[in-house]
Amino acid sequence: MKVQVHMGSRCMLYGAMNILEQLESLEELRLAEPWRFNEEILEIEAVPCSDNCKTDRISPVVIIEGESIHRATSQQIMEKVMSKILLPEE
Repeated sequence: MKVQVHMGSRCMLYGAMNILEQLESLEELRLAEPWRFNEEILEIEAVPCSDNCKTDRISPVVIIEGESIHRATSQQIMEKVMSKILLPEE
């Protein structure tokens, strides 16, 4: 699963760094407790903002598997990612 976090100044101002840090913490948890997660590879990438981030009120922007999420929150992104990589509890 590819997750891209826009890291321009406007996106950073509105929480992109917090989202990126939480995703990185999730990756550390996956390494520490691999039995809780499926085998899907989580690719986290910080990317420059597009011009849309500068002109529209859409920051921060996160792209998950090609789906752009505008005005992203940490909770929203973590829920989407966890729903795809967390194994169901038995």
